[in-house]
Amino acid sequence: MPLRRANNFTASLSRLCNNSAHCRLRGTPPGAFRHGGRVSDPTQIEGMLNNLVYNLFAQSGQDDRRGAGPKEIGNLVVFDHPESVDKIAKAPALFRKNFSLISALGFSRFNTNDDEWATRRAITQDRYLAAAKPAHNQSVHDIFAACLAGCETSLAGIQQGLFAGAMTIFYRAFGLAAEVRPTAALLDRVRVVLRRLQYYSWVTPTNAERNSAIGDARAVVADFGAQIMADRQAAAEMDRFSEQASEIEGFSPIEEFVMNLFAGIETTVTTVLWVLDRLGANQKVQERVHDEISGDRPQTPFTDCFINETMRYFPPIPFLTREVSTSTDLDGTALRAGQLVMLSVVGVHQHPEFWENPRTFDASRKEFIDNSFDRRAFIPFLTGPRMCGGARLGRLEVEQAVRAVVRQFAFARADDIIRFDYALALRPASGMSVTVSRR
Repeated sequence: MPLRRANNFTASLSRLCNNSAHCRLRGTPPGAFRHGGRVSDPTQIEGMLNNLVYNLFAQSGQDDRRGAGPKEIGNLVVFDHPESVDKIAKAPALFRKNFSLISALGFSRFNTNDDEWATRRAITQDRYLAAAKPAHNQSVHDIFAACLAGCETSLAGIQQGLFAGAMTIFYRAFGLAAEVRPTAALLDRVRVVLRRLQYYSWVTPTNAERNSAIGDARAVVADFGAQIMADRQAAAEMDRFSEQASEIEGFSPIEEFVMNLFAGIETTVTTVLWVLDRLGANQKVQERVHDEISGDRPQTPFTDCFINETMRYFPPIPFLTREVSTSTDLDGTALRAGQLVMLSVVGVHQHPEFWENPRTFDASRKEFIDNSFDRRAFIPFLTGPRMCGGARLGRLEVEQAVRAVVRQFAFARADDIIRFDYALALRPASGMSVTVSRR
C-alpha cells in the first residue's frame, strides 16, 4: 500500500526494504530453522533483519484487529496497540527482558532485570540527568558545531561528525575525554557483531558459527577494555562502576560502559540522520526549518514537530522482545510462561486509533503542533520504569545536533525511495541518494 503524500513527502511501503532480495523471508521465529553450510554472509544477515522491520511496517497503520486475534511474525505474538504495549512496558516483572545471544557482548542495564537492573541503572543515571540539564544546551550545540565544521561535505562526513560529537558528549558526562577515531572503529565492530548475534537469535547457528560470533563479541569488549583502562581517569571511573556494583557477581564495568556508549550514541546519530534524509526530500520544509533555527528564537515549534514526526515514523528502536515470566492473559490473548512476545514500536507509532493518516509522514502533524497526542502512542524512548534512562540527554543531543547541521549544510534527494539498515537501531541505509552542500 503506498503511503499518502503530505508536504510533498511520499514513499511506497513496497520500497521500504533495501532490495527485493531482502523481502523474501516472511517472519521467521527465533530458532525456527537450522541452515546448512555457511550463512554468515553479511548480505543474507542484513536482508533477514531488515525484512523483520519491513514486516512491521507492512502490518502497521491498519484497522484495529484486537478483536480478530493477535498479529504474528513467525511464532511471535506481536503487540502494537498502544494500550497493550503500555501495559507490557509497565509490568517489567511479568514481561522480562531477554536478549538471547546479544548478551554475548556482556551484561548491562539494558539486558538485566530486577535488583540487578536497579543497581546497574544507579551507576549511570545521575550522570545522564546532569548532562541533560538545560544549562548544557549551548555547550552541546557547540560540540556538534565544532565536529561538523571540519568534516567532509558529504553524508558520510556528516555522519562521522555526528558520531564524534555524540561520543564527546557521552564521555564528558562521565568526566572523561574521548579518543574519537579508535573508539569509532570499535563501535563499528560492535555494530557488526550485534547484527550477527541478532541474526543468530532468530536463525539457529551451527556450533562453529555460534562460537565464532561469541568469540568476536568477547574480542571487541576486550579491545574496548584495553583502550579504556590505558587511561588513568577512565580506569578510575571503571573502579567507581565496580564499587557501586560490588554485590553483582562477575560484574564487568567495561561491558556496562560499552553497551551504554553504543546504545546512546547509535540511537542519537540514527535519529539525526533520518531528520536530514527527510529534509532532503522537501526543500520548502527544509528552508522553513532553517529559517526558524537561524532566527535564534527561544521556541522552534515547527522544528520540534518535524523531529517528533521523524521519530514517530522512523523510531530508532523499531521493536522489542519480552519474555513472559508467568502465564497470563493480555487483552484477550493467552500467554504462557517462557513465551517471547514482540512489541512493535513501529505499530504503536502508526496505530490508526491514535494518529490521523498514520502511514503518512506529515511535517506539520497536527497532533504534535497542538500537543494533543496520546503519550502511550509515541514512545521513541520507550515507556514505563524501563524506558531509556538517557532520554532527556538523547532528546537534547538530537535537537542541538539538528540545529548545528542545518545551520551549516543543505540537503537534496534525487528520489524518495526509503531504504534502511537495521542492527538494533534503525538507520538510513548507506548510499542513499542525498546530496550535501555547505551553506
